[in-house]
Amino acid sequence: MDAVGVRRTPGPDSARPEQGRPSRHRVKGPLVAFFSFWLLAVALQVAGGCYRADFDGYPDEAAHYITGLMVHDYLLSGNLLHPMAYAENYYLHYPKVAIGHWPPVFYVLQAAWMLLFGPSRISILLLMAAITAAVASVMFAVGRRIAGPWWAAGAGVVYVCVPMVQANTGMVMAESLLALGGLLAAYSFAEYLETGATAPALWFGAWSAFTILVKGNGWSLALLPPLALALSRQWHRLLDWRLWAAAAVATLAVPWQLATIHMVENGWELSWGLSYVRTSVSDFGPILADSLGFGILSLALLGLLGIVFLRPIESRRSPILASVGALALATLLFHAFVPANLDSRRLILALPAILLLAAGGVARLRQLAGPRLATGLALAATAWFALRVFTIPHKPVDCSSDDARFAMQIAPGSSDRLLISGSSSSEGAFISAVAMRENRPGHYVLRASKMLLDSEWSGAGERLRYSISMAEEKLESWGVSVMVLAPDGPPSPPGLTLARSIIAAYPDRWKPVAPIPGCGATPRLFRYAGPRRPNPSPVEADLRRMLGRKITSGPAN
Repeated sequence: MDAVGVRRTPGPDSARPEQGRPSRHRVKGPLVAFFSFWLLAVALQVAGGCYRADFDGYPDEAAHYITGLMVHDYLLSGNLLHPMAYAENYYLHYPKVAIGHWPPVFYVLQAAWMLLFGPSRISILLLMAAITAAVASVMFAVGRRIAGPWWAAGAGVVYVCVPMVQANTGMVMAESLLALGGLLAAYSFAEYLETGATAPALWFGAWSAFTILVKGNGWSLALLPPLALALSRQWHRLLDWRLWAAAAVATLAVPWQLATIHMVENGWELSWGLSYVRTSVSDFGPILADSLGFGILSLALLGLLGIVFLRPIESRRSPILASVGALALATLLFHAFVPANLDSRRLILALPAILLLAAGGVARLRQLAGPRLATGLALAATAWFALRVFTIPHKPVDCSSDDARFAMQIAPGSSDRLLISGSSSSEGAFISAVAMRENRPGHYVLRASKMLLDSEWSGAGERLRYSISMAEEKLESWGVSVMVLAPDGPPSPPGLTLARSIIAAYPDRWKPVAPIPGCGATPRLFRYAGPRRPNPSPVEADLRRMLGRKITSGPAN
């Protein structure tokens, strides 16, 4: 029984004399593979500038970090009896908490890591590299059963190097953990198909629940069993109680999903229909071609066709190929029909399976055309990826950390209130930079896009709540000490435009701070110099779309 709870079957690289080796040799190989992939992932992060950049690579990045940080701080707070009250207060200080919209597993993992290694940017990026390395390591363990250790290692290296995977490894995003859970579920189901044993079936259910509780996209695993049974022609398993026991285990994720469905709906695409399905399906090909290249996709298609139409390579290889093929197809089918705003990162769940199918394509070529031609074509596909697809995405360095540092110098007290105005990404990066630098919860950080505007949770449908004069009165009543403008290119967000209008209309109240070195010649920070109220109004957040109510802070704390 291995680390994922299923019995391993000797792969093509395992000869009988090796079965008597001491256990340290069986442990050493996976550890060497993991640390090799981890070092590669870290090297690509460094080359892409991730350790110098803030958490603004994607609008969701800061929300993932702040939510994980909240769970970490909650566990250390000593007040574990009122988690909802703690989360609401934390949101008022750092309005990027998003638990509920997303499930809890990613945040629990972040919190556990932070307890061991701290919540710094370096620490959390090392965690992201470790998750990517874990995916590649499982690919190596599975792939050497399909095509041997060298091609398995190559598949893992390609996965780590896929530009889309690199970009997500360089950000605090859940897709890599989603891919890990999905791959472990597929691996467990393959062992069930091969052995019919109870343990791997139950592990499939457990890993499915885990994946669903990482992100809702994990529900695509519901399609994996019927697709895998079809590809392996094992329909008799439908009568096996173990399969239905696995389904029962997977339903452990259902209570959370039902309790938070009204929050999740905020991120759905409302214009769903046949046009949405056609658009999604037409996008799959370009996304996968841009991610892997024509050669690797061709090998993967050959691996899939080999399961469906051709004689199996070996009986012990067929279940794993059927299972990873089902994972790839399940991901594509799910995202074709579920209105979740398809973009390239959602297909990261399918990439490990597609690369393992490509390894199956190499094994098929060996059978059909001989080892020399198979090796030549596989190397040509890898070269296509290296020369035409591989690139290192660079994460731009902005001024959010400098903005936070200077703002906290101007307004050092925890009772001081800071307003950040910019895009969702730049607002989140500033909030993260403040939270990372202080004893939490400290400053109240107000988002112009939420306090001065009204919009959907995603930011769609933004509209002003106040006129310029009314907005200025609100800032005065909230006791805002520093206003930060964070432009990140046209078009200018409505909140940023309104903030600039307030500064222009009340120059005697909002005094510019000298431009930050390296952040342009235009001032980004403005300190409040007008009359101050002795008791600022409580901070209020309108969460009626998420919680069905507003939440409010205590007075001036």
